[in-house]
Amino acid sequence: MEINPFDDTYFMTEALKEAQKAYDKDEVPVGAVIVCKNQIIARSHNFSETLKLLRIRGKAMQDAVPKGEGGMIAILGSTTELIEKIQKGWVDFDVTLADGEYLMNGLVRSSKRE
Repeated sequence: MEINPFDDTYFMTEALKEAQKAYDKDEVPVGAVIVCKNQIIARSHNFSETLKLLRIRGKAMQDAVPKGEGGMIAILGSTTELIEKIQKGWVDFDVTLADGEYLMNGLVRSSKRE
């Protein structure tokens, strides 16, 4: 009999780890993994409360600057290294919301790449 270390229990444990990430961020603790041919090909967790805050911040930004002059981007599930590469030289302000969750905003005219 062949022993498979990647059984349903293993994959459920990985989904529960994702749920723990959500719980640690004061989100509803829901996690998921997508498995194909006995390998995890995607994983994620709930971040609906984070999205609500981003929508509120986006609305506040829209109200704070003339139409068409402000910009905001929210990046979820990324690495610090990638964010630093994206923002280098053209973003006025950025905020790290949580590990892997970033918010960048600024005036459009100052955020254009040269």
